[in-house]
Amino acid sequence: MTAEALPTALARISTGDWDEAVALLEQADRAACDTVVIDLARCHVAACCSRHRGLFDPALARLAERVEVTADPAVGPTWYYYRALAQLIRRDAAAPGCVQDFVELVDRLGVPEAVVRLVAGLLTVLGQLGRTDLMVPLHRLVEGREPTDQPDWAGWAELAVGLRATGASAEAERICDVVLERSTEPGPWARAALTKAVMLATRRDFAAARALLARSRSTAAAAGLTPMVEAAEVNWAVSYLKAGDVAGLESAVHTWFEESVPLPRVEHALRMARLLRDGRSDLSALELLGRYADMVWPQGSDTVQLAWLEALVQVFRALSDDSTAAELCLRTIALDDRTLPSGSAVLGPEDYDRIVRAYELLVMFNAELERFGEVEHGRVLAYVEASKEAAFSRALPTVHPDRSAVETAAETRALTEELAGLEAAAEQRLSGALSAQADALRSLVDDSTRAIVIRAAHEYERERDLRTTAVRERLAELRASAGGQLTRFPSFLRTTPESLPDALAAAPWPEPTAALAYRLDRTENELHIYLTGTDGRVSKHVGEVNPSALDALLAVLNHHPEDELDYIAGRLTAVLLPEPIRRALDDSNAGTLMVSADASLLTVPWEALGKDAHRLGLRFTLCRTPSLLRAVGQVSGDRRVTQGSGRALIVADPTGDLRGARKEGELVREVLTTRGLETTAPASCTREAFLAALPGHPLVHFAGHTNYLRSDPASSHFLFSDGPLTVAELAQVDVHPGALIVLGSCESAQSGTESGGNGTFGIGTMLLLKGAATVIGTNWPAQDTATLRATQLLYTHLAAGAGAGRALTATRQELYQQGEPISVWALLSAMGHPATRIPGPASAP
Repeated sequence: MTAEALPTALARISTGDWDEAVALLEQADRAACDTVVIDLARCHVAACCSRHRGLFDPALARLAERVEVTADPAVGPTWYYYRALAQLIRRDAAAPGCVQDFVELVDRLGVPEAVVRLVAGLLTVLGQLGRTDLMVPLHRLVEGREPTDQPDWAGWAELAVGLRATGASAEAERICDVVLERSTEPGPWARAALTKAVMLATRRDFAAARALLARSRSTAAAAGLTPMVEAAEVNWAVSYLKAGDVAGLESAVHTWFEESVPLPRVEHALRMARLLRDGRSDLSALELLGRYADMVWPQGSDTVQLAWLEALVQVFRALSDDSTAAELCLRTIALDDRTLPSGSAVLGPEDYDRIVRAYELLVMFNAELERFGEVEHGRVLAYVEASKEAAFSRALPTVHPDRSAVETAAETRALTEELAGLEAAAEQRLSGALSAQADALRSLVDDSTRAIVIRAAHEYERERDLRTTAVRERLAELRASAGGQLTRFPSFLRTTPESLPDALAAAPWPEPTAALAYRLDRTENELHIYLTGTDGRVSKHVGEVNPSALDALLAVLNHHPEDELDYIAGRLTAVLLPEPIRRALDDSNAGTLMVSADASLLTVPWEALGKDAHRLGLRFTLCRTPSLLRAVGQVSGDRRVTQGSGRALIVADPTGDLRGARKEGELVREVLTTRGLETTAPASCTREAFLAALPGHPLVHFAGHTNYLRSDPASSHFLFSDGPLTVAELAQVDVHPGALIVLGSCESAQSGTESGGNGTFGIGTMLLLKGAATVIGTNWPAQDTATLRATQLLYTHLAAGAGAGRALTATRQELYQQGEPISVWALLSAMGHPATRIPGPASAP
């Protein structure tokens, strides 16, 4: 088998079986097969499969040791190509230099047929990344070049695609003409015809474009090239859309699907249905989707069924049949029901996004009925909360257990640290700009001739913003490519819409409990506030709001202007706690208040909202929750409070640079030891040690550095002596069931949504998602003195037997009565179960 490992690996690569190919390449390597071929194959796998990006660097390093890459025409261009590709994929600052090195080497060695594909590959990646600054040298490299006597027609056709995609249309069309005139290979010919047809359609020469697309389609069909046939049909349909010829579009689609036996792939039909909907031909789209009912349901895969249902929902919405669309949304949700009790997910990330969108549409449909009094507030509230819970508990990928995971983790940590530095630089720049303006104003008193010059953003600021975007995108790629199995987090989606208000009233709360839930409708500029009383009755307030102004106010708050916190809290109170809601809360007999915020309101310091001593954090046992469904599920399930004997993990100053954190750890340890708890307080704590200890401790106190990254919340992290531990990495481990976790570190209560995604990410929310009952964190950067005082009061009340929420309220009240500013008394915030207590004394051995 060892002798066959290399050819078998290459065969697996050709079929896209990347994991098996990597394993076989390892076998071939141990058998001392051709290491150059092996490492080039590894580079190819790394280029094609995001899970194996970590293969790039070691493979390139070994190749450079064995081959004179600057002079070898067979290996050199390929080596420089993969090096440039690796840097581009990582958005590395060295990428421009690597591309230029490739261009110079190829220009010196010539452009043999084998290099044509390499140039095409780089152009494709540059087009995807929008790196126009690097395209021109590659354009010049191939300008006017002609195929040799033994041309790689597939490579030339691919090059034409890359040139067109990066703006070199004239050169692309010239190459297409050469391929169409000289090639007899059906694949390259059909692709070149397709590429030229797209350029003709861009010039609005639709008749010529369709004639060429017809030839491309027939050539591809005769050769059995189904993807090329589908591409030709899609572009053919797009040409009708661009020409405004909807009748032609309908006729063409009808003909293609009537002629095809068996029916084309469902995915192709979904694309065509989308084009028909774009042309406002919704009935034709419905007819097309209807052809696939027997194929999709119930024989189709879950992914296909979800995509098909979503397409039908969109058609019925366009036809103003919200009732049928809502029924289809319910069928979408039903597909997810069977995975809820399981710890593993059977659907992919895009599938869970579709399920979240189905919940959101049900909110919209029912809210419209609510507007006309056709459904009760409680039903809409239930769908609002189900939408939040679905987004919160959506599946995330686990780490793939292959050797490249080590390199991927190292890259993730390096990029996370870089992103933290970029955000810190932006904050410092803002502070510096404000200081500079103040200095300039003061200078006018002494020098009336000096003017204040308002300068445009510095070039380095633009570069920093571009780099921030690049790093964020790469981190998202690394998370998406973690591989392995998706893990579905425990959710609380089984409460029916009709039963949520009753469930809230019947739940075994430790004291009478009310709930506030928020939904921000950005389309209608409305804020919907649902107040559920202690008796389960739901009242609603709808207020007009400017979402942009609210976003701006929260953006200012994110810069932590300590002197302006009272003013900002007042402005937020006017919007988020209007007078009718305040009156209802004042008249309520509730002792506990659960707050379920809209995704855009996650950074609101709810504790500070209200007036004077009637602030929410002073008046109530206040607890935030990702959804009221989860709040009910937590208090009604087995994880009511932490009970029995237990141990406490105290991690203080793991990076060795926070004297105040060390004092905080000593204080907590003294309180807990006095109570009789067994405490674990490592003098130094690494990432791995912390992860290993989490599942075994029902009480965890962390005093150190945490960093909430607004530009990429999923990369928010703890900081240990050996580097950052990100939210995404926390998702891979469990915490002690029902644990109480206290985070005396900066912005540890903050959370946000990932760009382009539905998941809610933050250090505290991830710990809650992984099984903690209650997480106490901070709303803003924590000052040593303030944190130490708040921690001392908090643990005094916890040690006296108070639940987490009540202990935190008592702590705020004492600090407020002592005259402390809002930045001190409203520092700490609780998420999850309001009544979790610290564990009892450790049992004797």
